[in-house]
Amino acid sequence: MTTVAPPPPGSRPWLTTVRARVARGPVRAALAVAVAIVAALAHLWLQAGVLLTRPDFAWSSFRDYFPYDQLSYMSMVVNTAEGKSDALEPFTETGVNNYPHLWYVTLGHISRLTGLDPLQAWAVAGITVQLVFVAVLALVLVLLSGRLWAGLLAPLPFVVGTFSSFMGSPDGWFQRLDAHAVLWGAFGTLFTINGETVSLCLGGAALLLLLVAWTHVRATGARVALSVVAAGMIGLMANIQTYSFLVTIYLVAFVLAAYWLVVIGRRWLWILSGVAIVAVFVLGPGIADSAGPLVTLVFGLLPTLPGLVVALVRSRGLLAVYGVVALAAAAPQLTATLGGVASGDPFLTYRVASSANLGVDWHGVVGSAALWLPLLGIAAAGVARRRPFWVAYPVGVLAAWFLAASNDIWGANQEPYRFWLDVFVLVCMTILPVGALVLRELLVDGPSLAPLARRAVGGVVTACVVLAAVSAVDFVRFTQDDEYHQLIDYNTTRDQAMTAATRSIEDTPGGSGDATGLLVGDPCIEPMQLKIAAGVPVVNYNLGMAWPADRASIDQVSADRTAGVLDLEHLRQANVRWVLTDSACTVNWESAYGAQLERVESADFELPGITGTITLWRVPA
Repeated sequence: MTTVAPPPPGSRPWLTTVRARVARGPVRAALAVAVAIVAALAHLWLQAGVLLTRPDFAWSSFRDYFPYDQLSYMSMVVNTAEGKSDALEPFTETGVNNYPHLWYVTLGHISRLTGLDPLQAWAVAGITVQLVFVAVLALVLVLLSGRLWAGLLAPLPFVVGTFSSFMGSPDGWFQRLDAHAVLWGAFGTLFTINGETVSLCLGGAALLLLLVAWTHVRATGARVALSVVAAGMIGLMANIQTYSFLVTIYLVAFVLAAYWLVVIGRRWLWILSGVAIVAVFVLGPGIADSAGPLVTLVFGLLPTLPGLVVALVRSRGLLAVYGVVALAAAAPQLTATLGGVASGDPFLTYRVASSANLGVDWHGVVGSAALWLPLLGIAAAGVARRRPFWVAYPVGVLAAWFLAASNDIWGANQEPYRFWLDVFVLVCMTILPVGALVLRELLVDGPSLAPLARRAVGGVVTACVVLAAVSAVDFVRFTQDDEYHQLIDYNTTRDQAMTAATRSIEDTPGGSGDATGLLVGDPCIEPMQLKIAAGVPVVNYNLGMAWPADRASIDQVSADRTAGVLDLEHLRQANVRWVLTDSACTVNWESAYGAQLERVESADFELPGITGTITLWRVPA
């Protein structure tokens, strides 16, 4: 008879059983998913908790956070929700819209198909994209670190700040530079939940996919397939937001080039890349003068050429396939933009030449210390362990960051602070997984470290954590800044009255401002609010997004409106056929011009302390 020896004193066989079960595939996968969900919910609470707990919060509310551009983007969502063309300037529904708008069209279709208000679609979808990304990041952290708890770290990079709280910034949590340039942590960028944030999440997911494919997947076919998908995702970014697309291209190109320069080990190739960096600064301004900023931004990739040529040869042409996939995915926006520039589109001509005094000074170096310190630590570990990717990732990131954020110096001059901000976000999205790879090999899977080396690793990790925690003071101050956590309510009885009064406008799906005629509101009716409420062509446009067909006439009517004047001749020249008035407005257009207009429809409203009537008028032919 076989006897079973009793467990030794102090042992806990139940714990061994639990660990064995957790290590099994299905159980571990389920736990990893649970960790990802917890991480996503933690991100939601950190980034939106202040808003979600406000007594006036509603999913149809709009964040009053640098709202001018965001409300301009919302006009595209409204148009698509109304079944209109996305090819026109979105306010007047005339002219051409070459601004990347895939995300806003998608939101419009979501609104149209689900019955959600466009404002609700904006809020729900924008937050959902971020939650999905954080969940993906958590899963990647679990996969690469081999530790379930590591996934809970996924929300933390997005609270890293720029030390603005310690640099005498009057704004506390962010740093103002010249003109409208600013520097802030990833939370400042992601809080807009606009197309840029969606594009950055898509780019971050593509970078994580590449990281997993080339560090964790052994099958060549699977690696190639995943890389093709990642290339397509990066190309798709061009149709959502330009700067994030360009920044992602820069990061991939510089990291890939640095990797193959490390692998090939030829000093002269490094020297050639260094000379190319100098050439960018010397020749870039001349290229910008003769060929324009877009060509100059492409020229900025010149330092990657030696490494990319090696990569092309070593990959037996596969790199070119990835490039073609990315270009194909980006083709709709690239074709529209290049075609507009070639045809002399006045808006695009203005747009590429309008970026001035938006450079990044020394604040950019200090403000990114919480990221470049761990980058330097990863590079040092790569040199010590002779791991090419560990060296290439920080070297490539820092080179791309430096060139992208200084593009005003070498000629491109396309809002360098925006490039700085987007690199900051993408580094936040990728630095933890790379760090997990490094630490896992240094402390677990690789050769044992000497005691002194282990203490050095611990010291670097501790310094990085402390520095990140100190920088997060910016995030704490951001959450406490009530000015940037206000909500705009576009569902008041006044908004509803504007909607009701304008239903009589003959606006058909697929139509344009030329066919419908434009609507102008009195000085008390804000044009962006009117676009959301009425959903019809209105007198307004965003100077930096797209221009109407007859910009001069629109400018004249807008100037008249600001002055409290209604000039019927100017209205007819601008094809303005409709006027909306608010009886509670101190500038009473109804009494001043009602005799010259034709009353069409009206609707009453009541707000605290205010009652009034919204009236629609037709401009006689």
